[in-house]
Amino acid sequence: MSRQAVQFAPSTFEERGTAVSFTTPMLSQTRIRKDDRDRLEVLVPSFSAGKGIYVIPWKAVPEMVSMTVHDRCLHRLIVKEPVCSPNEVRAASLRVARTGLAGPPAAAAADAALREDENHRTLANYMLIVGILEAVGLDSADILTAGLDTERGQLLARD
Repeated sequence: MSRQAVQFAPSTFEERGTAVSFTTPMLSQTRIRKDDRDRLEVLVPSFSAGKGIYVIPWKAVPEMVSMTVHDRCLHRLIVKEPVCSPNEVRAASLRVARTGLAGPPAAAAADAALREDENHRTLANYMLIVGILEAVGLDSADILTAGLDTERGQLLARD
């Protein structure tokens, strides 16, 4: 890579764009980002397998490329809820994959990923609550043994 190319390489995902998991071969390796007017645009590697990247308004993609049903659904979801961060794009991709439009294996993988995300969220909330209890000098066992439905348990939780 030349010195000039490195100098102008995008440094953040907002500049590089977020990868979108399209199933249409022509759209593989595409990224989305927001333009200077906060509208979505897609960065498509050169259609002719040459150097360079095409920058296309997001809403124009279905007119330029014949997309699979899965990709059209993903495109519509991203248009409806203008998402751009990696987490938002991942969540949108999993919701579409869960429908089965990319096939049963993709639907099963999306279900498993969404279940795992929910388990991680639950565990993180639990760990935060335990951390808060320890910070105020309570042992989580104190509240559990008192029972949250008792007056003493509710008083401990409030304190």
